[in-house]
Amino acid sequence: MNASRRYALGSILLCAVLLPARSAQQSTKVVISEGNYIGYATVDDALATLKSQGLMALPGLNGEVSFAEPDNKTTWTFTGKHDPAYPSAVRYVTTRSGDVLHVELTILCEASDGPCDKFRSDIRDNAAQVAKMMAGDPSVKCRLNGDKMKCGAEPVRKQTDQQIYVQVRDDATCTVDNVATPCLDVGRKIRAEHPSDDPKVAVCASATIKYDALGKVLGTLSEEYLSPAFGCPPR
Repeated sequence: MNASRRYALGSILLCAVLLPARSAQQSTKVVISEGNYIGYATVDDALATLKSQGLMALPGLNGEVSFAEPDNKTTWTFTGKHDPAYPSAVRYVTTRSGDVLHVELTILCEASDGPCDKFRSDIRDNAAQVAKMMAGDPSVKCRLNGDKMKCGAEPVRKQTDQQIYVQVRDDATCTVDNVATPCLDVGRKIRAEHPSDDPKVAVCASATIKYDALGKVLGTLSEEYLSPAFGCPPR
């Protein structure tokens, strides 16, 4: 997977977490569609409008920047000046209906045809990988290490029905099944207890959690080839 598109993938995951929580026992079907109009005539118009709304810019690779809108459904990713596809923007609108997660992506690319074609292809491929991971496809495993993402079928571990809940609290502390655990150790703790199997892992976070706190947790799970669902323990 193209590492320069890592934050685009993260945008989809962010929206999925911020949507109303579901039970992790439910299966999730992810549907990807492509919109026709991004809502602005130019990339600069979209970027200027988001900045004028006071939204926090989340920096990515090669000058890439992302924004999350207050509706907790819409995120944006803009290419940096060193990206061959600059200037370009992607809008993701993520909604859930029952056990179906729908992600609509809309792309506006103002570079030349070649870089734009590759940019669109990268975004579509990344979205498809996210759909497979979130739908629980055991053939897809992705591991994030710094600014590189490796996806493949290794290591092969048996999937089990054991359910583990990771809660990320508003004060940026974490628990694993109600046991206090440093957020950066969440993945290592679960993997140490499950070296040869993959339990079901669900991440529970409120709509007010900070992006960097959530990103650290997703990163430590990814580092151990753990693909989380998103949901909170039943009450």
